[in-house]
Amino acid sequence: QFVVGFSIPILIMLFFIHGLFSPKNVTIIADFGFAKLGLEGVLYTIKLVGSLLVFLGSFFLFTVTTHPGKLVTSLVEAGMKPKAGYLILATFQIVPQMQGRLSIIRQAQMARGVEVEGNLLTRFTAFIPLIGPLVMGSLVDMQERGMTLETRGFGVTGVKTTSYVEIIDRPLDKLIRKILIGFLIVVTLISIVMYFIR
Repeated sequence: QFVVGFSIPILIMLFFIHGLFSPKNVTIIADFGFAKLGLEGVLYTIKLVGSLLVFLGSFFLFTVTTHPGKLVTSLVEAGMKPKAGYLILATFQIVPQMQGRLSIIRQAQMARGVEVEGNLLTRFTAFIPLIGPLVMGSLVDMQERGMTLETRGFGVTGVKTTSYVEIIDRPLDKLIRKILIGFLIVVTLISIVMYFIR
C-alpha cells in the first residue's frame, strides 16, 4: 500500500510528461488539441514506473524482513569497518526516529491548543513550526549518540569490537547465499549481452 501510494503521483507526472510531450511519440492514441497522447511515451512511462515499483518493493521488503542490527553485525563480521556499519545502522534508524520525534512534537503542540488537523492549508501551516524542533532535536540526538560511542571506545583502533546480536550462519544460509550470488552473476551477464545485441 505504501509503495503503490508513493508511485501514483510519479505515474501521473510521468504520464503527462512522456505521454503528451515526448519527442519519441509517433503513434498517436488521442489528440487533445494542445497536446497529443503517444503510444511510445505511454509505454516508456509504464517501463519507468514498473522499474520504480520493483525497486521500491524490493527495498521495502528488505527493510521489513531484515533486522538492522543483524544486518550490520553480519557485514562487520564479513570484514566491513565498524564505523561504516554504524553509518548503515544510523541510516536505517533515522526515519523511524524522526517519525517518533515528530509525533511527540505534534502531541505537545496539540496539548498547548495549536490546531494541527483540518484542511491542507491548516496542516501545512501547522507543519512549518515543527521543522525547527525536529531538526534541532535530531542534531542533538546525533551529537549525544556520537559522544556516547566515543566514551565507550568506538573509535579506538586495533581493538576487536563485540556485539549483542549473535549471528548463526547455518549451512543452508551459505547454500542460499551462493545460489543468490550465482543468480546475480547470471542476470548481470544476460543484461550485458542483451544491451550489446539490441
